Amino acid sequence: MSAHAAPLPLSNLWMIVPAKPLCEGKSRLAGVLPPAERQCLNRDMLIHTLQTAASLQEAHHLLVISRDPSVLKLAEEHGALPLQEEGSGLNRALYQASNHARAHGADGVLVLPTDLPNVTAEDLRTFIQMCQPPGMVIAPDQRRIGTNALLIAPPGSMRFLFGERSFHLHVAEGRACGLHVAICERPAFGLDIDLPQDLHTRNQPPADGYERGPSPP
Repeated sequence: MSAHAAPLPLSNLWMIVPAKPLCEGKSRLAGVLPPAERQCLNRDMLIHTLQTAASLQEAHHLLVISRDPSVLKLAEEHGALPLQEEGSGLNRALYQASNHARAHGADGVLVLPTDLPNVTAEDLRTFIQMCQPPGMVIAPDQRRIGTNALLIAPPGSMRFLFGERSFHLHVAEGRACGLHVAICERPAFGLDIDLPQDLHTRNQPPADGYERGPSPP
C-alpha cells in the first residue's frame, strides 16, 4: 500500500458485545437507582447497542457473549449471534468471543460495551474507517483512563487488558505488538454510564467530535 492509499476495508468484521447479567450490571449506581430500575436501564442500553450495531453495514457479524440467558435471548431477537460465556471476567469472555470469530474467518473484531447511550452508527463507521491493519483503534472514556471501544485487526494480534487504566495499557500493548495505533475521541464514545453523575449524559446530543490518526510516539 502506498503512503497515500486508503486502507482496505475489513471484509469480515465481527462486532463483539459483552454483557453482564441484567440484574448485576451498573452496581455503582445502586445508591441512586433501585435494582428494578438498574435492570431496566441495563436492558434498554443493551437494546440500543444491538439496534445501533445491526444498522451498520461495515460490521458483518454481531456477537453477544453473556452468562445471562435473558441477554442471549434478547441478542437472538435482534439478529445477533448469542454465545454462552464459559468463564468469568471480561477479558476471558473477550478471548472466548474473539477466538470464536477467528475460527469463522474474522479479519477484525470490534469490542463495544453496552453503556454508551449516545453512540450512533456514524460514530461506529468513523471508528472502523480509522483502522489500518495490522492495527488497533481505541476510544478512551472522557477521563482518558478506561477503554470504551476497541478494534483489533487481525484478531489475536494483541491482548485484551480491560480493567484499571486499560486505555494506557491497550495503547502500550498495541505499540509493543507492532500495530498501527489510532485513537478516536468522538464525544459519544467518551460518555459512558458508569457513575451516578454520568446519568445526565444519557440521550444528550453529543457535540461534534474529532479523531486522531496514529498515536504520538
